[in-house]
Amino acid sequence: MICDYGKLESHWFPLCRSEKARNERLHRQLKKVIDEFKPDIVFFIIANLKFNFPMIREYYKGKMAVYDMDGPGWKCYKTLTWIKDIDMLFTASKISLRDLQKQQIEAVYLADGVDVNYYGPNNLSPAEIKYYGSPVSFVGRPTPRRVRMLSGIADLGLTVWGRRWSRQKECDNPVLWRCNRVKKDIIGEMPLKSTTRQDSL
Repeated sequence: MICDYGKLESHWFPLCRSEKARNERLHRQLKKVIDEFKPDIVFFIIANLKFNFPMIREYYKGKMAVYDMDGPGWKCYKTLTWIKDIDMLFTASKISLRDLQKQQIEAVYLADGVDVNYYGPNNLSPAEIKYYGSPVSFVGRPTPRRVRMLSGIADLGLTVWGRRWSRQKECDNPVLWRCNRVKKDIIGEMPLKSTTRQDSL
């Protein structure tokens, strides 16, 4: 079961706009999911330390694993105290793996991969090929290292996907702002909005 934690914490009710309210809703919703599916392991793929692992441990007795897909500069590495509250830590970065091992922290290297049955392949229409196609694409949130690397190839027809690429606080390069095709996160299928817009792109 794949669960989008952003949707777990979101709610239309005005009182859920505060960070505290969103956090409480996030954990309530997660508990409902765990109670319903009773998983043997919960695999957290996170950009920030949104979850209170000791709190989750109070009602969930299975394994908890965290996957670092960002590597060096991952925000969760600003503090390492949370690692004692999980069972397994995976990283897609051999640099991060080396740094963790130097600090006597047990971690396992797990290279990035794609479930082709979940993410495609799809038969695209000419309009979709025109809209989604680009010589180079990057899907994921910006980090200082990614901003530096992608800035160097922005003139090669780069397309970046994800709402944070248009936020000056996280991406301070206006060139990359112009490379941002859709200013929202990419989760699941991304249908085109209208035939008129498809034909105009």
